[in-house]
Amino acid sequence: DKTHPSAKQHPASFVISSSFEDRRQILKNQIKESQDKASRHTARENFHSKEASRHAKREKYHSKEAQKHTALYKQHEQELKELNKEELAWHEEKVRELKTLDLTTAASDNTSGKMPAKKKQRNA
Repeated sequence: DKTHPSAKQHPASFVISSSFEDRRQILKNQIKESQDKASRHTARENFHSKEASRHAKREKYHSKEAQKHTALYKQHEQELKELNKEELAWHEEKVRELKTLDLTTAASDNTSGKMPAKKKQRNA
């Protein structure tokens, strides 16, 4: 019998039934279940927060790397342009030297009465 002792003394006016104890147990179980769920959700929230932080760091790292490599490829492109200009200037200088040499050779050939040697045609 789960009837409260005071109910036996005052059966008509003050009856505490077992339903209070049942409700108390239900509430205790609900509290425990809610605490367990809150704990699990907090753990998941912490996990996702750490993952988000890790991903943000990776994103920052990759952004920095992309900027660095973009700057490098632009620098290399510029160096290539400069190399091409240097090579072009070198070839132009060689052409000038050859023309000067050809004129000098032709002049000396003409003074000695010889015909200038036939030149091979060059593709410019």
